[in-house]
Amino acid sequence: MLKQLSISCMMMCLLAAAGCSSTPPARSNPPPPPASWAMQEPPPLQQMLNGIIGVSETESAPSQNR
Repeated sequence: MLKQLSISCMMMCLLAAAGCSSTPPARSNPPPPPASWAMQEPPPLQQMLNGIIGVSETESAPSQNR
């Protein structure tokens, strides 16, 4: 009786291990197309920064202290 129980337990463990190790193949969906804003021309950031950040007149004038 004990031998049959151990054999059946071993068979169930083997079936469980085989079921856990074999996974079905996953379907890979194609990636979605990029957003429309990503396909547009980028804004001219350099010109925008030049309008915001600029060299002041005091910084651009040659220093007399040297």
